[in-house]
Amino acid sequence: MQDKLNKINTDKKNLFDEDSISNIDDLTKLMHKTEKSLEKKAGETRVMRYIFRRIPLYASAGLIFFALCLLTSFSNEIGMESVSEWILDVKDFIVTQFFSFCGLLFLRFVLMILNGKSKWCEEFFSLLLGLSILITFKCLLVYEHSIIAGLVLYGTVTLLATVIDRTLGYTRSNERYLLFSNRAKNMAIMYKSFSKMGVTLREEHIRECGKFFEELQLTKYNDTVGDSFYLLGQLEKRLGKA
Repeated sequence: MQDKLNKINTDKKNLFDEDSISNIDDLTKLMHKTEKSLEKKAGETRVMRYIFRRIPLYASAGLIFFALCLLTSFSNEIGMESVSEWILDVKDFIVTQFFSFCGLLFLRFVLMILNGKSKWCEEFFSLLLGLSILITFKCLLVYEHSIIAGLVLYGTVTLLATVIDRTLGYTRSNERYLLFSNRAKNMAIMYKSFSKMGVTLREEHIRECGKFFEELQLTKYNDTVGDSFYLLGQLEKRLGKA
């Protein structure tokens, strides 16, 4: 019983009270704790950031292809009928190239699993996105109005994914957490070095720590407000120019 009480008392001493910073070691513990917390938040937003950055990348391949086909059809020497016939002739070659691309993604996915890497989840989503683009591309190539349908479909997907990421702020949040996590890590190393050198806690250390958390909260607030009113802000700019 006495051993349990001693362990509880020891754990209490090891816990850091954020309201009482009395020495450099307390600042080091605070920065380590902040670093781990921000790393956890960055991990929670990493997958969504990866998905919404890959969707426009993959969909833009189909968008560029059909846009070039449409521009080519405007030529008097070629015309829409010639372009449509050309699409039917090369569809097998194009689908083969897409299959090769998906095969490379699958191979990379398998290698990452075998190597035990933690980012295999992102590669799995890349594989799914690649297969989705491949299936829709295959269906569009045999469609009568493939060029118009491809432009509408891939243009909508590209634009929508970009707007969702910009409005909900997945990429900005992930990058903010990674940035401040690295800053917290560097500050923890600096404070630990101060402790080893015998430097005592001074007011400038407290101010530096307070400035760090103030910048973290202010950046989060500005990003949240900016992302929430992104569409409204773009509309106001367009109306202002008009």
